[in-house]
Formats: sequence, structure tokens, C-alpha cells
Amino acid sequence: MLGDSGLADPRSADGAATGAVRLSGGEAPPSGEPSAAEQPAAHRPVPGLDYRTPFGLVRAHLSYIRGKPSDRRAALRAHAHSGHFGTVHRGLTHGPSGVDSRVAVVLVNLGTPEEPTAREVRRYLRQFLSDRRVVNLPAILWRSILELFVLPVRSGRAAAKYRSIWLDDGSPLYVYTAAQAAGVAERLAQGDPHPPEVVFAMRYGSPGVREVLDGLRRDGIGRALVVPLYPQYSVPTVASVIDEVARHALSAVNQLEFSLVHSYPTLPGYIEALAARAEEAWERHGRPDFEAGDRMLLSFHGIPESIDRSGDPYRGQCDQTAKALRARLGLTEEQCLVTFQSKFGPMPWLRPATIDTVAELGRQGVRRLDVTCPGFASDCLETLEEINLLNRAAYMAAKPDGVFVRHECLNDHPLWLDALAGMVRSRLAALDG
Repeated sequence: MLGDSGLADPRSADGAATGAVRLSGGEAPPSGEPSAAEQPAAHRPVPGLDYRTPFGLVRAHLSYIRGKPSDRRAALRAHAHSGHFGTVHRGLTHGPSGVDSRVAVVLVNLGTPEEPTAREVRRYLRQFLSDRRVVNLPAILWRSILELFVLPVRSGRAAAKYRSIWLDDGSPLYVYTAAQAAGVAERLAQGDPHPPEVVFAMRYGSPGVREVLDGLRRDGIGRALVVPLYPQYSVPTVASVIDEVARHALSAVNQLEFSLVHSYPTLPGYIEALAARAEEAWERHGRPDFEAGDRMLLSFHGIPESIDRSGDPYRGQCDQTAKALRARLGLTEEQCLVTFQSKFGPMPWLRPATIDTVAELGRQGVRRLDVTCPGFASDCLETLEEINLLNRAAYMAAKPDGVFVRHECLNDHPLWLDALAGMVRSRLAALDG
């Protein structure tokens, strides 16, 4: 569900740009367009990269995010008027003018800071925590709390956490979301002479949803299928994406035609990809001896109980995912438990809490504990730091001779990319039907 907020309370539960993916490879630039050597550095294709391959596409995206945030923002503004077609990077891409019936697929993830610094984390958290879908308190009251207490305290702490999981190419969530877009684009292009454009956006941070949609419209795209990378629907995630798409529509003169995927908690390919991740972990570490008492946790991002009581279907959809995955792996409810992580603030959240459960299972003498996070499409702070470090430490403190195994998130697993591409194909076919 949510990811890369860096806000999870380590205590127990009681206490600007667009990721456009173009498979245009060696196309010549339109007449009158500056050559690669004449373009600003942030706009140039990366030498030696094959833009027709998923790896080349992702590397091109990631090459752009290594500069200073101020340089990136300046490059985005400049690129908005460059008209460059066919370059893949973290910037807007614009094709010939004129709107037609072409379709774009927009994969939307939560977002991430551009750098693991207190300044950039503060910028990101301010936008994230100002969303009324995330924190539904009176605006004047919450704004004061946010600016005076939350951001000054949390930004530096969260930045240190980000630095502990940051990759050479940037934020893990950004890296894997770019890879997902590239992988889906590659699959949709197979056997289709006119595949849809595949782009990605972040609900908070960059590339922003409205900025991406503006870029598509300027590219002449007429329709967009929006795919939130949250398999389970919830107000703070999917509803917030819908809100942002609606804001774009309200501000647009000539609106895009939208379709949006609501949720897919039991999509067969999604369940199969989760099972594959578990089985890959078992190949490396051995299969847990469930009959002897080993356990597996399905740790979903939590939400406040007040949202759950309001009619949010999230808890039920998490249970649907868990039921399908247990059936696929041949496990019982006792062997494979559902828990909720990343509690933030004093309000009651969904239980049982992951952090409490791992400690309790350690105290009970559970020899081995596997943890997977089915609601996270990409590894991020909540999986790489909260689960792999904090929760691991909580379990090992209670069971020093225990074995803690975290399963990798879906990321760029081929079965996950197959599932996304298949879902997109079926939705597009329904739209055309």
C-alpha cells in the first residue's frame, strides 16, 4: 500500500517530471530539432544505451536523477519546450501537436524524495502529509502541528533511514517503478505495431500525476488508463490518486478521457508473482518447517481504524489476497498470518501490528519467521528499513538463535510484469470494445 513515507513509529502499536517510456530507439528527431550534442545535458540520450531495451530505458531514466534537485527542476522547465521526441529520461517528452485517440498507460506509485537529505525529505513529507486523504484533521490545526512538530523532527530521522537503503541509482521505489514501466512497455509492444505509451507517475514528489497527464495531453494523447500500483484499494492510496486525476480534469480545458483500475487483490498473475517470490526465498534459505511451528507473515501497510470503520474495503481486500496466496502455497491461516505495519500517530490502527507480532512469535520460540509484504509493488523504506531492520531486530531480540527471512517485493519480477501487462491489455480491450 503506502510506501516510502519514512513515518512508521518504531514503537509497538500501543504506544516533477514524467517517467515516459518510449520504444522509439533510433528514430531521427523531427526536422529543426537540435541534435543530441546541442541539447542541454539533462536532455541528451545517454551514450552507449540501447533505448529499445528495458535496461536501456531504465538506465536512461536513472541517469537523469543523479544531478542536484535544482538542476533537475530547471531541466524540466526547459524540456517542456524542447520538443524532443524519443529520449527517455525523468523529464517531459513531447511529440507532434494534435490530439488523437492514442492511449497512454499511467502507472502510479506513492512517491519518494529525490535525495536522502533532510531538505528533500521535508519537501516530500510536506506534500504527502498535507493530503486530507492521508491525515484527515482540521486543516489549520494539522498545518500547525505539521510545520512546528512533525516536519522538524521527522525529516532528519527519515533522511537517515533513506540513506541506509538508497541505491547507487537513487531511491529503490523510483528505480523499481521505472523498471516496471519499462517492462510493461516492452510486453505491450510485442506483436503490436502501435503499442500504447507507458509512463509512470508519483502521487507525491516527482514525477507528479498532473504533470505527467499534462505532458501526455501535449503529446497528442487522447485517452489514459491509470493503474495505481496498489493491489488493494484504500482511501489514502487509490482514492488519493483518483482525487489527483480529478483535479487535473477540473483544471483542463481539453480533457483526457480517463479509465482507472480500482484494485486487483486476487489477480491470478499477481498472486503467482507473490508465490514465486516466496518460493525463490525458500530455494535460497530452505522451505520453512511449518509443521514444526515455523511461521510466515503477510505484512500489509496499516490504516487507521477510523478509515476502516468508514467503509474502506482495504482490510477485506488484504484478506482476499492472503486467502489466495495461502491456497497457492498450501498454507493454513495459522501458518501464514496477516499483520499490519507502519503505524503513524496516536490513533488506533488495524491490528495485529507486525512489530508486535514478530516480537511475540520470537518470545513463543518460533524458530523461523518469513515476512513478505504483498501490498508493496516495489521495495521501499517500509520494506527495506522497517521490515528488514527494525522488525528483524525485534524478532532477534526475542529469539537470538532464530531465523528471520524477508522476501523481496515484486519489483521487476517477470511474472509481476506479465501480470501488469496482461491486466492492461484486458482493460484496454474492454475500452475499445
